[in-house]
Formats: sequence, structure tokens, C-alpha cells
Amino acid sequence: MNGQLLMNFKDYIQKKRGNEGLDKANNELGFDINKVTNECVYPIQYLFASLDYLKTSFGMTELFNFGKFTTQNIGAKRYVATFLPPDKILVRLKESVSKLTKLINVDITNMDHGAVVTFRAPYMRDTQCEYWRGLLHGTLELTKTKGTVEMDATGMESQHIVVYTMKWQ
Repeated sequence: MNGQLLMNFKDYIQKKRGNEGLDKANNELGFDINKVTNECVYPIQYLFASLDYLKTSFGMTELFNFGKFTTQNIGAKRYVATFLPPDKILVRLKESVSKLTKLINVDITNMDHGAVVTFRAPYMRDTQCEYWRGLLHGTLELTKTKGTVEMDATGMESQHIVVYTMKWQ
């Protein structure tokens, strides 16, 4: 995977916990987050370590919040996104995920006032599921759209998929 998601993790920790929190995370991750760049490719285990760190240090809610932060941490594009409907943002999300890593596939089925979003990955973990739930909820917030995101993780272990149903007004 490329370093963009890890850079978002670094930004999130620094914003929420400051430099001291970033130093603490760096000591526990098993890799130097300060040396991560967008241009390099990193093992998927770095992502797992980052998500596990959030879960063990702060709880599952922090994964959801990190997902929302990732959606909203897109700089100048944020202004443009507020004028797009959620289904258009989901298409961009799918494109972004495919650029981040080839290990995760995203399928989107649009429905009236909503979408069904399916994530497929060879390694499916509860930390990923909660992160993605936050990511999808963040698309609603980014577009200033009222709605819900419900997760069905029944196929998480056997089929390596998790399905989210998004509904919006």
C-alpha cells in the first residue's frame, strides 16, 4: 500500500494527541511513522499495526473517528466535495482505495437515497471494519448529508467481506 493512509494516521495522532502522542505511537508501532512518505510502498502490516494501536490505546470508537478524519482530511478538495452528493464521493472513495492498495476491493451498488458498499480484502479484521464504517460516515458529514451507515460483518471471517448499507436524505 502507498503511504497516504499512514500519513493520515500520523496527521490524526498528531492532531488528537500532539507530538507526545505521536512519539508514544511511534515507540509502539514497530516502524518509524515519521519516515513514512506518500511516494513509498509499505507492507499492509503497517496499516494493521496502526489500527491495532488505536484500538488497544483508545478503543474501537477511535477507529471510527480515524475513518471520519481520513475522509475529511483531503485539503482543498473538501470545499468541492461539499457540493457533491454522497454517491459521487463514494465513486472517488473507490478510486482512492484502488490507488492505495490492490489488496482491498470496493464495490458500490447505488439505490434510491443510498448505497450498498462492499469491501473485500484477503485479511479482514474488526479494526478495518470499524475504520471503514467511520470512513463512510465521514462521506455523509463531508457532503453535509443526513444519513446512516449500518454494517453487516457476517461474512468477515469466512468470505473476507464486510457490507455497509448507507441511507441518506
